Amino acid sequence: MKILFVIPYYYPAWAYGGPPRYVYQMSKELAIRGNSVTIYTTDTLNVHQRIQQSLVETDPLLKGVEVHYFRNMSNWLAGKQHLFLAPGLVKSANRNLNSFDIIHLQGARTTLHIPIHYYAKKYQVPYVIDAMGSAQNLVVNRPLKYLYDQLFGDRILREAAGVIVATRIELDEYRKLGVEGKQIKKIPLAFDVGAFSNLPSLNQFRNKFGIKEKHVILFLGRIHKIKGLDFMVESFYKLTKERSDIVLVIAGPDDGFKSSLITMIHELGISSKVVFTGFLGWEDKLSAYVDASMLVQPSRFERGPGSPFEAVLCNTPIIVTKDTGAGEIVADANAGSLVQFGNSVELALAMRHILDDPTEAMEKVKAAKQYIIENFSLNKVAEDYDNMFKSIAGKKNE
Repeated sequence: MKILFVIPYYYPAWAYGGPPRYVYQMSKELAIRGNSVTIYTTDTLNVHQRIQQSLVETDPLLKGVEVHYFRNMSNWLAGKQHLFLAPGLVKSANRNLNSFDIIHLQGARTTLHIPIHYYAKKYQVPYVIDAMGSAQNLVVNRPLKYLYDQLFGDRILREAAGVIVATRIELDEYRKLGVEGKQIKKIPLAFDVGAFSNLPSLNQFRNKFGIKEKHVILFLGRIHKIKGLDFMVESFYKLTKERSDIVLVIAGPDDGFKSSLITMIHELGISSKVVFTGFLGWEDKLSAYVDASMLVQPSRFERGPGSPFEAVLCNTPIIVTKDTGAGEIVADANAGSLVQFGNSVELALAMRHILDDPTEAMEKVKAAKQYIIENFSLNKVAEDYDNMFKSIAGKKNE
């Protein structure tokens, strides 16, 4: 089976968050299963840098998957507006799209989907969409997004052969958007559990960033308003009134909210108790999980970010917000503590409870780790993808 993944940015542009790493892992696993896998993406590394195709062609990490990095017309627009314009991708889609059995579109809204959708319909190649939590954004009345949805997004969504969801919350959102039940394919998140078998030793992260406090309270992800970091900072501030042995570590790239967050932290007078690390590579991320007393995911909305479950695989207690995809999965697995978004007293109490008596939290971590291994392993979820792709692609040839 010939599979095409389309994603705006890809390895090594992992600072943008989970989707590039997820597609990287899933595409390699599908290739191992005997499929021919191709990636269409852009050469965007960040606002200022591009990925050189010649440098990654021999990269052993890309072995087994064919990756095309098409030149993006403006990395500034990509970084500031998430607007990707790649004429080379359009030309290649026109020439080659009819050779694929199925197309996987990553994300709910990207300009790269427009030409892919056009040629997919022209050549009658089925496609699936994995929004990874951005489905809700399809109904947000922001000018550019609203215009995109009216002109392209709604149609691309309706005409998909499959729409992938990981949680019941996502499923309900798609139904509200008019997606038919037969289109919706429920597939859980996937984790390369083997990558967590050899964890770093203690204090590597602390030593690198000069952290002296006894307890690290960790957030890991993009610094975006949707992540609820203002709520987390407010709750952490309340906790600093009771104890001085804590530090808040915010690890991840800025996605438009850092300056507002710094202003809030300064006004609360806790600048000395907050550490921004920027994007963390894989080893530094594992070290952060290992050294943290807990990881907190305080999102306003979230499909099911990887960081809480990666933290569990590193034996670290977690707190997540209710009424989110992550909260749903944590509740199903009894993997950690749940708090209501915006209730800073409740979050402060939950953090204090773990610090004062971590026994209960560690029992949940131990059970949840086994649950993840049994249900969310990359090998198991890749089998679900493989079966879904074969089922949809098979209908094309009937």
